[in-house]
Formats: sequence, structure tokens, C-alpha cells
Amino acid sequence: MSDRLANLTRQRQLIEEHLQWLDSEIANEIPEGAQIASASSIDRSTPTHAAIEPLPTPPVAAIQTEEAEEDVDALTDQLISQYAHVSTRREMDPRLGLILFFGGILGLMGLAVFLFYWFGYR
Repeated sequence: MSDRLANLTRQRQLIEEHLQWLDSEIANEIPEGAQIASASSIDRSTPTHAAIEPLPTPPVAAIQTEEAEEDVDALTDQLISQYAHVSTRREMDPRLGLILFFGGILGLMGLAVFLFYWFGYR
């Protein structure tokens, strides 16, 4: 038996034990005389995803989706035309700003070391 198969079998056993515990906890919590379907009474021979069929999409929703897409496209075009000039006004490369910031930080650190040496060790 491969490790993966053994691991899957062990996980299945643990899940079944957990379901049994849940059933017992549910049975303890329901009032006397009330009937609810337990997980053990459900037929698990067929997978649940095979039994569930998707609902058909109504044609009205499709029409509303197309109208919404047209509205979104119109709004997108308006916003792009309104704010397009902002991104083209970049006078300075952002990397240059980062390099200048880094240089300023190094300069301040150098000044701090110099002042510490000047006043601390002299």
C-alpha cells in the first residue's frame, strides 16, 4: 500500500469518526420528539456533485449583464480620458527620486556618525 493511499484511508476514517461524533452531539442537543435527518441516514454512495444540477440562467440576466458591460466600458473610457494626462506629466523618473532619497539617508547617517565622533571622542 502506498503512503498516499494509506494517508487518504486514515483521513477518511478520521472524517467518519468526526461525523459520528457530530451526529451524537446533534442528537444530544435536539429536543425529545423532534426529528431531523442525520448524516448517517444520507446515502453517500453517489457523489453529491453528480446529483446537483446547475440552474439555468434566465435570459433577463444575460441582457442585464450586456448592458452593465456597456456601462462599464463607457465609464472606463471616460475615466481614462479624464485622468490620462496625469500619468504623462511625469517629469522625473521615480528611480531617480529613490536614489536621491537613499543618498539623503546615507548623508544623514554620515553626519550623525561625524557628530558622534566630534563631540563624543574629542
